Amino acid sequence: LGLERSQSAEEAVDVLAGLLEKYGQGGNCMEDEVIFTYHNSFLIADKKEAWVLETVGKHWAAEKVEG
Repeated sequence: LGLERSQSAEEAVDVLAGLLEKYGQGGNCMEDEVIFTYHNSFLIADKKEAWVLETVGKHWAAEKVEG
């Protein structure tokens, strides 16, 4: 969704961060009715820059990749 709704990697980070803050992440990850929590990492890049986005529930941290 971030790439679909953005023109740059930085905008994609903003989109994903907004969605995380609003909806969080998760869902039924297993067929069993067990509460299962997971976290994600995203590498988001375009032709000019790259970002690392780390997520936990509705919380997130992003850092621009410097090379």
